[in-house]
Amino acid sequence: MPDDLRRRLLAEHGEARLVLLGDPRASSVPVMKVLRAELGGDLARTKRTLEQIRAGMFAGTMPEMALFAHRLRAAGVEAEVECPQQPDDAPAGDPAANSRSERPVVLDGSGWWLTDARATVV
Repeated sequence: MPDDLRRRLLAEHGEARLVLLGDPRASSVPVMKVLRAELGGDLARTKRTLEQIRAGMFAGTMPEMALFAHRLRAAGVEAEVECPQQPDDAPAGDPAANSRSERPVVLDGSGWWLTDARATVV
């Protein structure tokens, strides 16, 4: 993704985070295989990235994180994407921005934003 588009997406929509669901003691091998396939790099970098994900520190644009979550689910790993906060410059009168900033927003595998009982297609 071009840097200018990435910066614009982050400014408009905020960071999304990749979240691994399920037992944290489960095998890391499937996750690491997906990370190495997507990011390249050596085993040490892959392990650091996995630790960032587990610590809630692996973030990027929603499309980037949705792709990681999709690839992880295809490999049998339960994963989702959360967007816990919107950027500070979100319009104050935008009810969608206000509701998203109060609760985590999750993109499930079907392409729907989920906030409590409401869902909006993206």
